Amino acid sequence: MTNGAVLKGSGTFNGVTLNGDLELTQDYTFVSSPGDTNRVNSTVIYVTNSFTLNGKMTLGDASGGYSANLLLRGPPAVVTARLPDGSQISYDTQMLDGDAMIEFGGGEYNALVSWGRTAFLTIGPNVTIRGRRYSVGLPRDQVSGPFQNFIGLLNQGTIAADSDGGTVAIPAGIRLSSGATIGCTNQGTLRVANGGTMNLTGPSLFNSGAIQVGSRGTMKLSGNYTQDASGHMFFEVHGLTAGTGYGQLNISGAAALDGALNLGFLNGFQPSLGDAFDLIHWGSSTGTFSMVNGTPMGGLILKPEYQATGLRLATGTP
Repeated sequence: MTNGAVLKGSGTFNGVTLNGDLELTQDYTFVSSPGDTNRVNSTVIYVTNSFTLNGKMTLGDASGGYSANLLLRGPPAVVTARLPDGSQISYDTQMLDGDAMIEFGGGEYNALVSWGRTAFLTIGPNVTIRGRRYSVGLPRDQVSGPFQNFIGLLNQGTIAADSDGGTVAIPAGIRLSSGATIGCTNQGTLRVANGGTMNLTGPSLFNSGAIQVGSRGTMKLSGNYTQDASGHMFFEVHGLTAGTGYGQLNISGAAALDGALNLGFLNGFQPSLGDAFDLIHWGSSTGTFSMVNGTPMGGLILKPEYQATGLRLATGTP
């Protein structure tokens, strides 16, 4: 594929490597579900067996006039894993690899889809996915059919909700009858900034990489959060008001904490003695961060307060 190519219409790739940039343009009217009268302009690209992208792929237009889907379908072989209760589960695996930038526009139905009744998707370490509005793993509001069980996501790259007011949905995960969960594992970077929101609606997020929350970003977890000793969170702070001066992480379930918490003070902002920042909300928590980094000026220090409903970071004296 030559650099700067434009693909008009839907298509199918089989075990393909793309070197260069690719833009998907408007194709046809897409119906989200049988009987749905809400029709949107959309284009769909199907990839089977393997997909390596070296370059940039643009999906959908910035204004949201049409949507675009990239559907990854693994080879016929499946992986079988043994669960804690001794039972087994089989699933398809897909990987998006290369040195790539995938950028979504503002379309309501934008998605990077892992195709299969039970599917596990890996995002490679040099892949960045960003944009104004998109979902990873499932099409919007898909609860049945060929996508119904998106059981897990391993992110080794970067997934970002960093466009102004943008929204990213990651519905990875499944709860098993044994009580075990398969969810989202982050070894790379999950980032929210510029008023963006990331919704992780699966049962769990395990972080051994980086969680980055910009000063106007919000990350929401419907399940539990675990951070190990190698994981770290970073919050940008340039004011005292949540949502404008600093972003927040909202965890509906339990938080198990370790690793580092880092703060960066931006645009010359420096807190005064007694200022506080409610950075994280949770249902319950265990553990603490092993390190809290980010030193205000004037000899102040940051003191974490592990409360029943969340984490407050307050300035104090040594």
